[in-house]
Amino acid sequence: MAFIQELVVRASVEGLSGVAYPKRAILLALLALAFIAGFEVVYRLPELLGESRHPVVADVLSSHRYFSLETSGLPGLEIGHSFLNWLVSNIPGMFFGLLMGSVLLALVSLLPETDKPHRSQETALGILTGIPLGVCVNCAAPMAKGMLDSGSRPNFPLALMLSSPVFNIVVLSMTFSLFPVYLGAIRYLLLGLFFILLFPLILNRTQPDTQQGGPCALPANRIRHLIDGLEPEESWLDAASQTAKGVFQGFAFLMRKTAGWMVLAGVLGVTLAYSIPLEHFIVHEVTGWNLLLLALIATLLPVPMAFDVLLAHSLYAAGLPAPYVAVLLLTLGTYSLFPLLILWTTRLRRMAIALYAAFVLLGVLGGSIVAWLG
Repeated sequence: MAFIQELVVRASVEGLSGVAYPKRAILLALLALAFIAGFEVVYRLPELLGESRHPVVADVLSSHRYFSLETSGLPGLEIGHSFLNWLVSNIPGMFFGLLMGSVLLALVSLLPETDKPHRSQETALGILTGIPLGVCVNCAAPMAKGMLDSGSRPNFPLALMLSSPVFNIVVLSMTFSLFPVYLGAIRYLLLGLFFILLFPLILNRTQPDTQQGGPCALPANRIRHLIDGLEPEESWLDAASQTAKGVFQGFAFLMRKTAGWMVLAGVLGVTLAYSIPLEHFIVHEVTGWNLLLLALIATLLPVPMAFDVLLAHSLYAAGLPAPYVAVLLLTLGTYSLFPLLILWTTRLRRMAIALYAAFVLLGVLGGSIVAWLG
């Protein structure tokens, strides 16, 4: 949001000098702000506030049960029902993510390539943009792909994607209201260290020298003219027409490139949750190997927004030892199989694996600290 607001202010003050098709850029920025405001007011804030008042875990990867599991009987049917519950829970956020991704795909391609901010500034701006969005890492993945495929460096889109689910003010308040203060403090201390130390290190060591987007990404010159056909000096009506065309084409492009991976991540995530239920760790002794196993599993699960806190709280109330709870708070919802697959198919495979390993490490470290504290 900060990135978009900066663009609008720049447009009013500097006239967007150097930006291709400035009227389209202004319309795209205003459209993005409208999408964000509508999503937050109509859906996200009421949902998060409701979950903070009544924390409920209805299914293995969902806080809502749209399809009954009582008459399933067979494991395959239970997995199918749980997948449908997960899918329905994620549809609003994923639709918003695809809409925002299509807008950003068109918007970023219009911006000049010169005078890019330092990578650390891009990371900070991504975090500031992601915090108020309030989307889970799965729903933010299409936004990141939209920017990556338009030629953006990974710092901003990945910082946005990873910060949005954990630093949201409602999620933060839920963490400290549902758990002892020391668990919340360890969670946010380690996540802060991740963004300060590990995140820039991973990106510097794993991103290509020249960011070219993914194998299915549109070439830079084609992206710039995705809504082309007119000279930069165009009327507002022409700009609106071409902007709508570009957003629709961007939406279709991202839908083709992400929908299948989303379904696959959901099916695999639900299957993993049934194969190795997290509640089994309630009776397991706290050991380094068990902390590692839990971190490896939890980091892959594609949980919806705030479900990480709800599930961790439910298991904590059922008797899950505090070190395991710390692992869940540092792995669930921070990353998942879906963004891993998105980065993998965007020719950022080393980065995808490195981020997965980093969150597993954070989980083990957090659990070890809590175990050491006793």
